[in-house]
Amino acid sequence: MAIVPYRVTDTGDRTRLMTCSNISFARRQGMFIVANFLIATAKILNLGLTIYMWIVIARAIISWVNPDPYNTIVRFLYATTEPVLYSIRRRLPTNLGGFDFSPIIVIVAIIFLQTFVVGSLLQFAVHLGPR
Repeated sequence: MAIVPYRVTDTGDRTRLMTCSNISFARRQGMFIVANFLIATAKILNLGLTIYMWIVIARAIISWVNPDPYNTIVRFLYATTEPVLYSIRRRLPTNLGGFDFSPIIVIVAIIFLQTFVVGSLLQFAVHLGPR
């Protein structure tokens, strides 16, 4: 084994030289931590997107009836979905014949993000993980 020309202090008073195998082991351990972080990030992102998709679906169902605008659930649904839905309505003519297609566009975008971004993060994490 080759000896690396720098020293690393150990927990005690002694100093030890790092070998190439120790460095590659440390790199693998570091990549393992990054891989776990990416997997956790992908799972949290997937959960958040799924929750938001169900909020959009609830908002679409609530819009079919005449809800009480002072109800806290209705206010929550409108407050969390209206910024996204409004930006889509502003950019695209999604109201055709009295039917609003903006929730469908948001749901399709969420499914795309879950498939592409979350899937890519998971595959990248698996690639970084231990071999």
